[in-house]
Amino acid sequence: MQLSLEHAEAVGALQDALAAATGVDELLGGVVLHAAAHVPDGVHVAVTVHRTDRDPRSAGSSPGASSCVEAELGSYDGPSVTSVAQGHRVVVVDVDAEAWWPAWRSAAVAAGFRTAAVVTRTVREECAVTFTVLSERQESWDADALVRTELYVQEVARALEVCLRWADGAELAADLRSTLAGRAVIDQAVGVIMAENRCSAEDARAVLESASVNRNVDPRDVAAALIESVTGVAPSVPAEFVARPAARPRASRRPRPRG
Repeated sequence: MQLSLEHAEAVGALQDALAAATGVDELLGGVVLHAAAHVPDGVHVAVTVHRTDRDPRSAGSSPGASSCVEAELGSYDGPSVTSVAQGHRVVVVDVDAEAWWPAWRSAAVAAGFRTAAVVTRTVREECAVTFTVLSERQESWDADALVRTELYVQEVARALEVCLRWADGAELAADLRSTLAGRAVIDQAVGVIMAENRCSAEDARAVLESASVNRNVDPRDVAAALIESVTGVAPSVPAEFVARPAARPRASRRPRPRG
């Protein structure tokens, strides 16, 4: 009963964080705030998103936790990197005696941590999330505590999958807007060249492309410079290419705790 209640509360908190987030960084910040409020004094947390096609993103509940993440990502060597590579939890029973990850160990010792544990979960293909718990005391990291952590990280992974799907959609939309806006500017420049040279659209595009190649400048920039030289003002972007306010991802309804 108690575990079900804790799970339902964690899911609800993550849904709230997801609804309030405008991106991955905001969601990670919400995750560590919630987690830090539910761990004992002297215990710190950090969460890191590992992606093969992007730089890692992370958040820590304290400067010490953040410094450990920075040291690990800087050397690409540490418990969370190992956890992702091996696909299972990593427990550091004695930070002082740790010899595998020198940069991470130095940061952990400097921050006053004595033990640590990392749990990883796959978010989607080529993307995983790690949840690191660091303690200023000699913790035993019993099986029950690790199971609870793994259940929590599973929900974090689900929330991240929704957030990343939304972020990828927003990125694709931005790329499409940029492409369409660039084409609009080029079309305007083609019209100017046709009027000045009394040539066809095909010939005008050839002139524009030749200028781009000779100057080693993007065709859109060449087109914009041409329009500004003729009209005296920079080319305008059509209103339909201006981004609308982004909608935030919707969180699903919270499950009811089972008795």
